[in-house]
Amino acid sequence: MSFKVSLRSASALALGVSATLAVGAAGSAQAQQSPTAQPAGQGATTSDGLSASKDERTDLDTLDLDTIIVTARRRAEALQNVPVSGTVVTEQEILDLGGFTTEADLGILFTGVEVDLNGNQEFFIRGAGTGVTPFTSSATTQFRNGAEVAGGFGGRGFERLDYFDSQQTEVYRGAQGALYGRNAVGGVVIMNNHEPAPHREYRVTSQYDFSNEETRVEAVYNTPLIEDRLFLRIGAVYQDKEGFYQNDFYNGQSFDSGSFGGGRMGLKALISEDLDATLIVDYGEAVTDSLYGGIVTATVPGQFFTANGNPVDLLGNPLPDRDPSVAGLQVGFPGTDPGSIYRQAFDTPGSYDEGTLTANLRINWDLPFAVAQSITGYRQRDYDISFDADKGYLGGVLRALPAQCGATTAARTAGPVPIGGRNVAVLGRNALGQFVLTGGRPATAADLDATGADPAGKCANSTDSRTNIFTQEIRLVSKDDGPLTWLVGADFRRFDNPVNQFQVGRNPVVTPAVNTTRGSFNTLQARNLNLITRNYQENYGLYASIGYDFTDWFNLSGSLRYSNDSVKSRTESTDLDRVRGFVAATGANSVPVARGNVAAGSFVLNDGYGTIIQRFYGSERFEVVVPSVAATFTLPNDDLFYMSFGQGYRAGGFNRISGEAQLGGATVVLPAAYDAENADAYEIGYKGGMRFDRGRSFNYSASIFHTRYSDFINTRSVNSGEIDPNDESGDVLSDTVAFNLGDAYIQGVEVDGRLKWNSVLFEDDEFSWRAGATYGMSKVLSGPERGRELTFVSTWTYNGTLTYRKPISLGPIDGLFLSTNYYTLIDTDNQSPRGRDYRRTVNARGGFEGEMGNQRWQLALFSDNVLDVSYDVTRPTINGVPGYSQNDPISVGIRFSISGSEGESGRREKRGNR
Repeated sequence: MSFKVSLRSASALALGVSATLAVGAAGSAQAQQSPTAQPAGQGATTSDGLSASKDERTDLDTLDLDTIIVTARRRAEALQNVPVSGTVVTEQEILDLGGFTTEADLGILFTGVEVDLNGNQEFFIRGAGTGVTPFTSSATTQFRNGAEVAGGFGGRGFERLDYFDSQQTEVYRGAQGALYGRNAVGGVVIMNNHEPAPHREYRVTSQYDFSNEETRVEAVYNTPLIEDRLFLRIGAVYQDKEGFYQNDFYNGQSFDSGSFGGGRMGLKALISEDLDATLIVDYGEAVTDSLYGGIVTATVPGQFFTANGNPVDLLGNPLPDRDPSVAGLQVGFPGTDPGSIYRQAFDTPGSYDEGTLTANLRINWDLPFAVAQSITGYRQRDYDISFDADKGYLGGVLRALPAQCGATTAARTAGPVPIGGRNVAVLGRNALGQFVLTGGRPATAADLDATGADPAGKCANSTDSRTNIFTQEIRLVSKDDGPLTWLVGADFRRFDNPVNQFQVGRNPVVTPAVNTTRGSFNTLQARNLNLITRNYQENYGLYASIGYDFTDWFNLSGSLRYSNDSVKSRTESTDLDRVRGFVAATGANSVPVARGNVAAGSFVLNDGYGTIIQRFYGSERFEVVVPSVAATFTLPNDDLFYMSFGQGYRAGGFNRISGEAQLGGATVVLPAAYDAENADAYEIGYKGGMRFDRGRSFNYSASIFHTRYSDFINTRSVNSGEIDPNDESGDVLSDTVAFNLGDAYIQGVEVDGRLKWNSVLFEDDEFSWRAGATYGMSKVLSGPERGRELTFVSTWTYNGTLTYRKPISLGPIDGLFLSTNYYTLIDTDNQSPRGRDYRRTVNARGGFEGEMGNQRWQLALFSDNVLDVSYDVTRPTINGVPGYSQNDPISVGIRFSISGSEGESGRREKRGNR
């Protein structure tokens, strides 16, 4: 995958957007330098960068080098010994596949993980997280280097730089609230970056994607500053690309082009034999000069584009047809025939700028009776985004918000009411639905003022957001020197997220509506708005875990967490409608005198322009005790059978408005506040493995799960019903709100397998394969929508990764490698009759690797979506109009990496013994 800003978001991007950015990883030459998924004894660190105790190191050093060490229970353990359903992608797999780049990549590589590619990208595991707005918390939390980083507007996934120099990534499915705290309802995703090491090494990677015209360069350097005491690791990455998508309104300008730059510095100090500290600080910034709302809408299902009339530019000048032989041809689109989704036309270029600063300090102190660990995290993320809300251009097709951004006809033949300062006296419409000026002349693009703060003719959305997250955790982990293991800990999280949103260039509402809160009081919806929202949260948690080996084959463990969440939210909505329009002056459709009652179809200046029309403030505290328990049985053949129960918890919160919505055919009032979501997760699992001669092995796991949700959080679009009493005119606002749908369940089966087989075709070759499959079914059990399925719950998913290596001797070339990964999703979501398409993806890499002096190198060709399969990622309905979002086409590129290390010869010797 390549650098990209999400192109699959509808106009709801104004309410939530995240960047989808990419990182290229180094080739597998570096993977061969550093043993993947190393036991804690090698380098004395666990997978999340925390030092293991000396006893743990001794115990883990006895494990096979293929053993994967994880921290699912906040201590170093072999994955096969943990009573949790999980998948781990090791460093070598990450590098062989070119590195993680986006949340979508994780969805492809991890069993049972689905990713929303529209607007705020985020993870869905076992149905959790399907009810979200930009202001709700994620139900699947994310940790990076031991600190929680999820949260905030556009922050329910990882950022671009999080994937850089990645060592190991872990996903644990099912409620993990007892140990990981708030929001671990569906599970937890853990990203671990390399920390500074006590030897010199470097890696430089350059890549070019021919299809995207993308250039990517990465560099990492590690060195000891003071031998055996202080180590430094620095790195940088830069990307620049043109992309697939073009805006024909601006002569083929790319609108998914962009650049990214970022750097990281890490310091690790071995202060004494028993005390060490690691500091990692990085900053990355992504810039896109032109951005599109993403989801394409059409008035005819199956047709991406439908256009009417002759296209004109913002000054009213006719635009030339691409094919003069076709009458009425729109810019870039063959009339009413389906067009290419990669050729768009819209008159608001948009922009995107995202910068993220992350700092992480980890301290480990080896005490006589336990290991004390402190993890301090800080995250500041800034978003500045604007985009075309109607997804069209003057004179062309309206693909979204037709009532707000154009005339009543399918084409925007006249544009919205001029609101930039000119011609705002008495306006009306003619029989064609065009807006007319005083004297009856239809308004044209030349009448629009496109120079003000809210230029007419460009129906645009923009958002500025800053997220600040501070976390602090302290814990004591027992030494593994007996049948009893334990840990205790406390954590704190402070979260602050101010968001400033504008929606401008919209037509005023003409038809008043009856406000249900005020009985027969008629109101007008405000369409041009400035919404300022600030969400603030503080969380305190105490947790403990204990496990005991009653016999050599039976272990019982349990965890308990107390959480205290304080949630505060404040919203102010400012009216930016310069004009107002009314259907009638008297009778049932009469409106407040404050807005002026004039002749039917007329427009007048808005007296309330620039005034605050709604205020909302909410404050709530949530307290909960979350338990988990697991019984583990070790069979005579060392296979593992386990049974577990755990709970998950997501705090409630506040919407910006309340209002009525249609649920299950009934009208329901959805309040501004919504309650916490809880999950009870039951699981039975089996983990086994087989070892053969010549380095051959097969590990597998299977689990059956059932999760019961209470107060399941879902979302709907509503018009406001609770009106600010200070607003005498009773303005109506629209927004997507969260609410508690009721009880629901999801159940299914998950299977993972990992195979390593040497001497497959030749004496010294190596074949590895990792694959997974899931089956799931869900149902809402209570409330007005009882009986329907949950969204983002697929009936079947399949994924896998295959890698083949063959040593050869051909000059500087000493190895050949081939790698591919695949993913299939079969969806039977019945929430919408349109559903989603199947997802089918196959990616491939291959090339040569070798040695020059003390340096390792790799030259690889790669292709994403190698079969060039086309499908709809999602099929939403936007304002009653069908929408479509398509996957990216095939891309082909080349990558070269070179790396070196003082310890390279020793590592090669170890590989030869595997």
